[in-house]
Amino acid sequence: MGRLYARSATPCDVAVFNMAGQLISRKQIAANSYQDLGMRFSGGIYIVSFCAQQHRYTQKIFIAN
Repeated sequence: MGRLYARSATPCDVAVFNMAGQLISRKQIAANSYQDLGMRFSGGIYIVSFCAQQHRYTQKIFIAN
């Protein structure tokens, strides 16, 4: 199982969705921090969305086991 870590220069919300669009995890992270998102993810494809201030960044990731 894979782990996800997030790092941000500004405070932001991080949301992880599966390919069916279901919310798997959501967490707020502090500025200038490197944080474990607190879950172990099984292999597959996920969408990770970072929302900071007025910006949103979305990335598709693949976790292999």
